Amino acid sequence: MVYSGLVVPAPLLPLSLVVERPDTIGTAIGHLSAMAITSTMLTAYTSLLLGYGIWITLLVPVAGLLAAWIVRGEIPTAIEAVGGGLLLAGVAITTLRRRSQACIT
Repeated sequence: MVYSGLVVPAPLLPLSLVVERPDTIGTAIGHLSAMAITSTMLTAYTSLLLGYGIWITLLVPVAGLLAAWIVRGEIPTAIEAVGGGLLLAGVAITTLRRRSQACIT
């Protein structure tokens, strides 16, 4: 992830200079407000925390099912609900085991 964070901006900077023109970019950077900086940092931090939290805990399938249900009104089938429940149970068991083993040692 660090690699993509360092490599992706390299081609995008020249592209933005061509598309947006250097004077427009300079003006935008020179007139950043505290609100713009704060909202950008909050958005980046929240998406990072939420996104990586879901990814690391293996909850991507469950988050996908919930998002489809909330946003698109797709009702999960019984087998999808059972699969999501099994996944949540597995994550819970693994997490609780790690915590109990950490407390012992």
